[in-house]
Amino acid sequence: MSSKDGYYIPHRATWPWVGTTGLAIMLAGFANVLNESAIGKPMMIIGFATVIIMMVGWFTLQSIESESGMYNPQVSISYRLGMMWFIFSEVMFFAVFFGALYYIRDLSVGGRG
Repeated sequence: MSSKDGYYIPHRATWPWVGTTGLAIMLAGFANVLNESAIGKPMMIIGFATVIIMMVGWFTLQSIESESGMYNPQVSISYRLGMMWFIFSEVMFFAVFFGALYYIRDLSVGGRG
């Protein structure tokens, strides 16, 4: 499919499942390390390796799709708008968080006195 055929819709991604599995194995391994189990360190290493493999595979797939001409300007705009909305949501999250902190510390308790 070339970029002239219309909007590119990516195939069903399996890398998020691989990453989730790797993180779960790494978390279980860490819990076993905290409980001084012998299987903990190997589980953490296997989980970490799975996450690294997922990152390399997923980024490689994205690079191949981008460099092969599958994306057109509409996809580029969609990616940029998606990132813009993500950054905006993070800014709003921190604004609400610090606004609530200000309210709790200064307004509801009565200030510094």
